[in-house]
Amino acid sequence: MTASLRYAHNLILGAIVGVLFLWIIIYLSLGRMPNLSWLKNEWEIFFVLCVISPILEEYVFRGIIYEAIGRRYCGSWPSNKFVSISIANSITTLLFVFAHIIARGPVAGALVIMPSIYLGLVRDRYGSIRICMAIHALWNISWFSLFAPV
Repeated sequence: MTASLRYAHNLILGAIVGVLFLWIIIYLSLGRMPNLSWLKNEWEIFFVLCVISPILEEYVFRGIIYEAIGRRYCGSWPSNKFVSISIANSITTLLFVFAHIIARGPVAGALVIMPSIYLGLVRDRYGSIRICMAIHALWNISWFSLFAPV
């Protein structure tokens, strides 16, 4: 396995560990346990928030927008490090954050900064948005298992 592929697999594993870390932190600080009991009565909301939204958001942000920016600006920072953030990732993250601020407020915008950068790193390493869609869906499921949208 090449170093790049190993790194990409580590990013996916990191996304899963991140979910577990989120659950532990929320449990220790707020006493909340993951719970999807709301799902049986509100499956339509679940489908929109945890399937449709991740697919559409990743398609638009790390698909269309990221690709357009990446074709025009191919640099990254820091440029000589193993982990560097591309210009496409930076600009896409800013737009993703602003979209969440507009749609859901400044707290939601702040909460998506690191996940967006992380998904951009996955996009950089894999060159595909399918893994980003799956990770985004997993993260939404984990979030809404702690904070029901209804």
